[in-house]
Amino acid sequence: MNDIVSKLRKAASWVWNQKEKMFLGILLVVLLFRAYVVLINPPDVNALIAAVEKPAEKPKPAAKKPAPAAAPGAPAAAPKAAPITSDNVPLPAPKPVLERAEDFKPLVRQNPFTIYGVMAGTGSRGETEQEKIEIQLQRIVKWSDGSYRAEMITKVGGRPKRYAENEPFESYKVMEIDTVNNTVTVFSTAHGKAFTLSPVGS
Repeated sequence: MNDIVSKLRKAASWVWNQKEKMFLGILLVVLLFRAYVVLINPPDVNALIAAVEKPAEKPKPAAKKPAPAAAPGAPAAAPKAAPITSDNVPLPAPKPVLERAEDFKPLVRQNPFTIYGVMAGTGSRGETEQEKIEIQLQRIVKWSDGSYRAEMITKVGGRPKRYAENEPFESYKVMEIDTVNNTVTVFSTAHGKAFTLSPVGS
């Protein structure tokens, strides 16, 4: 019994040590068999080339059956709508053009807690008071580059500051500095109009 077990162990050890050679031998046998098959029955190269170059035949569309004739006196059937394809997709309707408002002042909301000036009203005696803005023109100063600045005091600022033409400040903008008449034209966004200011005391 021990001899049989010893022989089996030796056989298993030998097979395990020779497993790479056995695997290579099996691959070699398969390769030789495939080479034998190719040499004995070579494929038809011309048939393979013709099969590759021959375009695949498109299946023929099935013949349409004629529609059955309508019975006399029956209403005519509605024509079928054409299928929607990439060539006859209907275009969407154009967007409506929005008209630009000519008078946009009602769309602007002013701050109700800020008072920039006094609007025109009626006094106790019925006379009309003139509109005014809370700006005092002190003087017109000549700048080093030859231009002029308007030195003004606003109710918000409280101190004199100098502004050039077309310079915005607070809710105003200097439109023109007239050195000939010694006046400054200021546009007020709160009133929507321009005011001409003269120096204080003039």
